[in-house]
Amino acid sequence: MRQRALQVLGALSLFVTVAFVTGCGSSTSITGVATGSVTCRTLTGLADFSPPLTLSGTAPETLTITVNARGCSTSDSNVTHVVGATGTITNSTGTSGCTSLLNSKAFEVLVHWRPKTIRPSEMRFFGYTPSTGGTGSGLDFPGSNGKATVTGSFAGSDHGATSKATAVISQGEVQLLAACQNPAGISALAITSGRFTLG
Repeated sequence: MRQRALQVLGALSLFVTVAFVTGCGSSTSITGVATGSVTCRTLTGLADFSPPLTLSGTAPETLTITVNARGCSTSDSNVTHVVGATGTITNSTGTSGCTSLLNSKAFEVLVHWRPKTIRPSEMRFFGYTPSTGGTGSGLDFPGSNGKATVTGSFAGSDHGATSKATAVISQGEVQLLAACQNPAGISALAITSGRFTLG
């Protein structure tokens, strides 16, 4: 049961990585595609579930995610610093059962950078792997057998194939299982740490 709870946690955590609101210092002004790669080392945010997730839920699920990233730096890029970016995603492909989120899925997110003269990044992760460590649990993208792609800014020299992301929530497997079993279910999950690299 604990192992399954961890898998559920990993699946829940997957959804918190697909949208970024990024704050990363000052920016070199360019017009067009940002080259090279960008890494943001501090990731926090929130995933809202409507209706709340429960072990026995079967209703259509609407998931809305926002994430904040900071501590960003670029590499081999025509942009020395990124001021920020905004992104959000609403997903309605699942149901309100905690275990319905176990299947690995491909997710896309369009990242709008600041300043607006930097062209957006379109990134896609294929697959994910649950991870544990410290006091929380989370998910690694794209997973051991998955892949990643990026088009637009910060695609690197391999179209984003080496892009990756990690999202962690503070609840451990026992806490998550208890929340799923509670009639009130899980209405939101806070992302307490993580990081991502594009390009």
